Amino acid sequence: MKITPITLPNFAYFESDNVYTGSQRGFRFRVEPQNGQFAACVWYGPYCQEKSEIVASQTFPFDESGRQQAADWLTEQVAAYLQKVSEGTQPDGRRFY
Repeated sequence: MKITPITLPNFAYFESDNVYTGSQRGFRFRVEPQNGQFAACVWYGPYCQEKSEIVASQTFPFDESGRQQAADWLTEQVAAYLQKVSEGTQPDGRRFY
């Protein structure tokens, strides 16, 4: 199973209060500057964040190191998601039929 590492825009992108979203095979995420930190959240499925359940969230320092920490955390999250999918298990624990 090939996992494409999550990459985030450069720090200046977030300094302008921009939000970044992305997806990889049913795994979806959002990263945004919030209260002097990076706030990252993850959800699964075909729907937008507002129509989905957030399954994981994490905050990171609002600096270049925190930006990289957020990208690394998201890559770990997508790897765990894809592992479950490859085993035939939906992320909520139910089996695919």
